[in-house]
Amino acid sequence: MIMEYWISPKGVIVDIETHPVKTIVKEPHTFGYTLDEMQIIYAKYSDENEMEGEATKTIISDLIEKGWIYSHRRTTESDWLADVNKLDKKTRFNIQLWAQFLLRNGLIKEDQILRIYRRYRDLKTKRSFQQVLEGNFFDQ
Repeated sequence: MIMEYWISPKGVIVDIETHPVKTIVKEPHTFGYTLDEMQIIYAKYSDENEMEGEATKTIISDLIEKGWIYSHRRTTESDWLADVNKLDKKTRFNIQLWAQFLLRNGLIKEDQILRIYRRYRDLKTKRSFQQVLEGNFFDQ
């Protein structure tokens, strides 16, 4: 079961039902786009909303640069992944809100792993959800 979420710069958690960009196309204004802008991006790349298409990569990268977090887990056995631009104070707070949401809804256990990819610095961080909930994002 694929589990995916968008987390807005304001900490709003958006469940992704089938595909990260299809969720944006359904409600472009939530993500700061217009439907016309979405159509232009897809026309530019002649993309058919494929999971690995160039339009999809462009839109996801653009949102992450604007402070959105894309989080997902491909299987119930795999680690959670979170793509962020920077792991600044605001982003860490939003990740903690999301982790609390997952824990409250029984979707994670505290010992499960979250891998955070920071695009701005091209760094990867690996933490348990317990560490995330405690605010421990960095090696001491």
